[in-house]
Amino acid sequence: MTPVDRPRVTVGLPVYNGARFLRETLDSLLAQTFEDFELIICDNASTDDTPQICKEYAAKDSRIRYERQSENVGAAANYNRTFELGTGEFFKWSAHDDLCRPRFLEECMAAFDEAGGNTPAVVHPKAVLIDESGELIRADTDELALDAEDPVTRFRHVIRNVRAANTVFGLFPRNVLEKTQLIAPHEASDWILLAEIALNGPIVCLDDVLFERRIHDDASLRAIKLRGGGRRETVAWWDTRRVRLRTLVPFDVRTSYALFRAAARAPLGRRQRVRAWMVVPRVYWTRLIRFHGGRLKRRLRGESLNSPAVISGES
Repeated sequence: MTPVDRPRVTVGLPVYNGARFLRETLDSLLAQTFEDFELIICDNASTDDTPQICKEYAAKDSRIRYERQSENVGAAANYNRTFELGTGEFFKWSAHDDLCRPRFLEECMAAFDEAGGNTPAVVHPKAVLIDESGELIRADTDELALDAEDPVTRFRHVIRNVRAANTVFGLFPRNVLEKTQLIAPHEASDWILLAEIALNGPIVCLDDVLFERRIHDDASLRAIKLRGGGRRETVAWWDTRRVRLRTLVPFDVRTSYALFRAAARAPLGRRQRVRAWMVVPRVYWTRLIRFHGGRLKRRLRGESLNSPAVISGES
């Protein structure tokens, strides 16, 4: 692809056995009013009708490129493969079961074009949560808007407040994502990426609701938890290679290490970097104590830990 016909936006759609909702998602992306984009679909060795659906849509629209993994490589590697294959100046991930309203890309691109010299690190719209039938569950309250000049202030705010991490489905400048580790092969890597993104620039949240996040019992990690799957199964979902390890690094230790690494990679001065490192024990570990304390209280009250709030990380 030459620079002349290079699209401004790449949409990366990783999918594994997503036939149930895939057509609806593809239709929502192809109905975007902003048309200068390519759609990269990476199929993680699906065993349902996903390949047939992808090939059908690719034959109808030249903006679609379809690649199929020869074996299941885990969600993280499949997500990142869509980024590697993209050529656009801007990049957006799309889950196979979520919906983007028609003006999603147009409004996000307008925010970048109007930003001037203070380019955002990500632009995302407000979101609502929908069920398997597309019916409204509730408005999403996890709307990040961080225009603070101090990157450590933005870093602290994300670690303290993000839950559902819907912002990870916003629109990023490609050159910002290239500075990060993308989606790492472990739990919570989506909001760890957002914390790292916050160190690289402002986060803009649009006023309009343009994103519909689908919540259903067949959704990846939620499905694992609801059927009683343990940590080994969860780890395998992120990275099929890691489950072969005899010792699995505890979740909290791995997450803390990832946040330290994010601060080490970011374009910070020495003093700012030290401040960012100090945020991890002061903010993240405090949040962990509250979270595990909340789980203990629910256990003592005899409540289920498989409720939507617990599964999404909300305490």
